[in-house]
Amino acid sequence: MIVGTGIDMVNMERIERTINRWGRLFLHRVFTEKEITGCETRTHPSECFAARFAAKEAWLKAIGWGLRNGIHWRDIEVQNDPLGRPFLSFYGKPERFSAASTSEGLFSPFPTSVLTPWPMCS
Repeated sequence: MIVGTGIDMVNMERIERTINRWGRLFLHRVFTEKEITGCETRTHPSECFAARFAAKEAWLKAIGWGLRNGIHWRDIEVQNDPLGRPFLSFYGKPERFSAASTSEGLFSPFPTSVLTPWPMCS
């Protein structure tokens, strides 16, 4: 089995600034209705959106494609199970890729995301 890994760090303040600047346009471009509704009910919505953004980015890095080959932000959805643990759901091309690769035992992407309240310097 080949395991793909993807790590993404997201600055929560940057996501908050983006939401403040672009509002619903940004939210509807990146998040599903279920994600938007879920995050908007939280005490700190921008942290919720940042966590989901990081998880999506990490998965895209794990498969090594990024946003190309017909993949869109809204094709990847971060959900929570009844205990609150996050998991990814896929639609469109990512759904077909995920179903085919994991059923054949060929590829199991392992995304990891990190949230930071401060800008990271390299």
